[in-house]
Amino acid sequence: MRKLLLALIVVILLPLTIYAISIYKTIEQDGVKDVMLQEPWPITVEEEPHPQDSEPTSSEEEVSSAAPQSLKEVEVTKTPQSTKEANDVKPLPIDKPKYTKIPILMYHVIEDYSGTYEELYVSPQVFYQQLEYLKEQGYHTVKLQDVLDHWHNGKDLPEKPIVLSFDDGYRSMYTAALPILTEFEYQGTFFLHTNNIDTAGGLAKEMIQEMVASGMEIGSHTLSHPDLTKISTTRLQQELIDSKNILSEITGCSIQTFAYPAGRYNKEVLVQVEAAGYRGAVTTEYGSASAEQNPFCLKRIRINKSDGVKGFVKKLQANEPK
Repeated sequence: MRKLLLALIVVILLPLTIYAISIYKTIEQDGVKDVMLQEPWPITVEEEPHPQDSEPTSSEEEVSSAAPQSLKEVEVTKTPQSTKEANDVKPLPIDKPKYTKIPILMYHVIEDYSGTYEELYVSPQVFYQQLEYLKEQGYHTVKLQDVLDHWHNGKDLPEKPIVLSFDDGYRSMYTAALPILTEFEYQGTFFLHTNNIDTAGGLAKEMIQEMVASGMEIGSHTLSHPDLTKISTTRLQQELIDSKNILSEITGCSIQTFAYPAGRYNKEVLVQVEAAGYRGAVTTEYGSASAEQNPFCLKRIRINKSDGVKGFVKKLQANEPK
């Protein structure tokens, strides 16, 4: 009788035990499988929320041609790491500089609107009025390399410093922007992609040399304005180094600053820009440049056609040097 009872217990419990073990193994395997299927997902760097009078959330940039008609819409800066990680790559070695926040304005075409992407245009008349406002408010223009020297080496800056930057190398930078800058005794920082030099709508070498002689700073914007996050390391290095060398040969100056085409970069791009010998770089992320930012991730304030003078004033009032 006892043997029969034991046999019944074994017959009942054994299947239950086997079933319980199989469920445990399934859960364990599925958990491992779930972990194995989890892959790192790129974290995008989004621009800060803009007030209505700020830079639009979309970015409209030209790719390789000198003419604004060739512009195509691209995404704003995206990186495979967070903004904090990008900005933690190499903080600026500062020691209580007088100014820790300095606005860097971003312009493109200084002429009356005649192309595809209207917001990239600022007419010479409006540009003149904007500089008039800066002069009346006591602003002094400086080069981007001066800002880096202020933060790195303690170089003195004038009261209310501001950087006027211009992307891509349109001919209007020489025919329209330069005469107005010269009249106000102002400086500008011009980021050129070298395939645009000596083209119908671009700057001639002699124009660039005259701009440098007038006190302007020349920075690189690559050879061909590619998306730097989507090209090989070899081509990335070529875009950075060759453009730097070409511009140095034209200007007779050391090329120290860089602007990311369409504002696109990632950690690898940051590393290669520094390795190419640049001291700092600007993005299209909205806001004032700060001594707390990575010198290769400096923010700028885009100036659009729709800003006019009133919008321009609002942006400046919200981003005064500090």
